[in-house]
Amino acid sequence: MDRWQAVRNIIENNKKFILFTHISADGDALGSVTALALFLNKMGKETFILLEENPQTVLRYVLDKDINYGIYSENEVYPEFDVSIAIDTASKDRLGKRSQIFEKSNYCVSIDHHQSKEFFAQINVCNPMWAATCEGIWELMETYADVEDKDICQSIFTGIMTDTGSFAYSNTTSNTHMIATKIINICGDQSWQYRRIFESVTKSELDLRRIAYSKLEYYFDNTVVLLQLDADEMEKCNATREQLESFAPFLRTIEGVCTGIFVKPQDENGVRRISLRSDGSCNVGCVAASFGGGGHSCAAGITYDPNKANCDFESFKEKIIKEVEAWTE
Repeated sequence: MDRWQAVRNIIENNKKFILFTHISADGDALGSVTALALFLNKMGKETFILLEENPQTVLRYVLDKDINYGIYSENEVYPEFDVSIAIDTASKDRLGKRSQIFEKSNYCVSIDHHQSKEFFAQINVCNPMWAATCEGIWELMETYADVEDKDICQSIFTGIMTDTGSFAYSNTTSNTHMIATKIINICGDQSWQYRRIFESVTKSELDLRRIAYSKLEYYFDNTVVLLQLDADEMEKCNATREQLESFAPFLRTIEGVCTGIFVKPQDENGVRRISLRSDGSCNVGCVAASFGGGGHSCAAGITYDPNKANCDFESFKEKIIKEVEAWTE
């Protein structure tokens, strides 16, 4: 209760809320921000979710609720809000182009679970022991009353399921299972969410995987694997960027691999996003923090911007590999 008192005071004494997730919003970000929006709506608050870009197709169902949301546009003038809340966002950089809008509100709040957390808001609630930020949103809601709304529960389940690798990752705790149990008791079987997210593979994605298998780079007695894909390979397969999301988790399924490094194709500005996954023997959250990225011990991300890195990408890649070695037990 104590950790939430300042947040509750903000909620109870304000009317208009704008909610944010990190760029490239995943299941936890979308699930937690949707759940919080629904909860605030039930309290009679006005809410608006501002995303940086359209979410993956397989996750868009999460937003199919009675909520207001939009995709950021530089040409749009956004109204003023009383409170900005950043959800599942480890640093201000992870707000992307929306950071100035976040800072315009009278009060700024951050709710997160990343170990590499940067405290950039006036009020910050962060607990790395939460398997997902959705656990934190659930905890906040239960300081008011037991959660029974089905739409809220399904949103929370999405975030917990995706951030725990369907309850298989080491961040899964008894509390995680307790929340999932309550949700299933309220909503019934949730296996449809697993099928929707994890059992939908397109032919173009399979074609891209075929290329990926031939490009794997192994380091440190095959315990670290790196995969770098390029735009021309995606074009050859007619693959989209959202079809890249399965590659980082895939690297960790290779026998003997403890840490996977997935380098996504560069964008038109030469920027590359790098996803890190670990079985826990390497704290990839700390690796990412060394390069201005964010995440937690088993999953994290880094952005390479050639205008900020002061080195070419090959040199940057070598630095990441060395940092992985340094943070491996």
